[in-house]
Amino acid sequence: MLLGLSSRWFLFRYSPVSCKRFFATSSVAVPEKPQFFKKNTPKQNALPYRVPPLEVWNVLREREQNAPAVPKLSTLIELGKPRLTALVVLTAMSAYALAPFPGLSLSHLLLLAGGTTLCSLSANSYNQCMEPLLDYQMARTHNRPIPRGAVRPEHGWLFATGAGMLGTIMNYSVNSTVAWLGVLNIAIYMGLYTPLKRVSILNTWVGSIVGAVPPLMGWAACSNGDLFTHPSGILTAAIMYAWQFPHFNSLSAMVREDYKTCGYRMMSWTNPPLNARVALRYTVLCLPLSLAYISCGIVDPWYAIAAIWVNIVFTRKAWTFYRNPSNPNARKLFFGSLMYLPTIFIVTLVAHIMKEMNDYKREPQATKNLDNVSPPLMTLHDTKEQIETTTPRD
Repeated sequence: MLLGLSSRWFLFRYSPVSCKRFFATSSVAVPEKPQFFKKNTPKQNALPYRVPPLEVWNVLREREQNAPAVPKLSTLIELGKPRLTALVVLTAMSAYALAPFPGLSLSHLLLLAGGTTLCSLSANSYNQCMEPLLDYQMARTHNRPIPRGAVRPEHGWLFATGAGMLGTIMNYSVNSTVAWLGVLNIAIYMGLYTPLKRVSILNTWVGSIVGAVPPLMGWAACSNGDLFTHPSGILTAAIMYAWQFPHFNSLSAMVREDYKTCGYRMMSWTNPPLNARVALRYTVLCLPLSLAYISCGIVDPWYAIAAIWVNIVFTRKAWTFYRNPSNPNARKLFFGSLMYLPTIFIVTLVAHIMKEMNDYKREPQATKNLDNVSPPLMTLHDTKEQIETTTPRD
């Protein structure tokens, strides 16, 4: 009960009396109540009418009381946005595979994957526990577990906390740098990005930091916690940071009315030309960042051909969205961003593996043979002679 009340208090940051005043003087769009109980109801329904927010509060309280006493595990995982989490884990694994350090460990890789997954589930679950009233008002999110009454807020808080703690333990089993990066990411997403969404358009830049941290976690896992020995670790995070803008700006353009209704300060409705311009700017930035892998020695020069082609396709969609920020063009850019990220990382990984194989073939045969030779065993006689020669004499 206390966890559920704390989520509502954090959302409004006022006393209960102030919340009632807010409800009495405001109006929001909400879906018709029976729609949630009809079968085959599309999730993107238009919001049919406007009612005072007090009714929204009452509906959520009623659904909270009728929610299952023990939620299903699948519903709790849905609370953590599993598809987004899978993308986060992909970026961490890509950075781990690209790191040019010896001693890759399968156990570390599995611990990193599990820890990153749990930390991502934790951050996303915290986000949904803090915003059930706002999620209920938007057509894109009103079918999330808490607004539809599938999970009680206190269960969501417990799941988020447990997942975060277990994920941190798994990350710490890799090294302390990975663990601290995971904790920092949860803190930024929960304590800074989520409340900033209703305050300033700077929330997009802060949210992009959250997306750039998982590659650093993967790099730190392979480099034993050293993030700055090789520039490719920061470079991978920079690509993820730049990618966030065309991905999110195109998404926010498609749901701009929902964001406006809930008071989210997004460029898509506060300044649509800026929204499209920022998306194009950071899409163009992805090209030189991708080509920088060549100068870092991660890939061979032929990689530029594939990287330029992938980035041109991506930039063309961003340019079309910039010229005409309509919903169809926003949708094309959004799905283009979903295709771009795995494509560029797969191309980079293949190029990196081929470079490693070519470098191994170019090594002198004598060097390869020395790597396989074991040091000779030292006899007892040799040991005594070595001690006598190394011991200083008076």
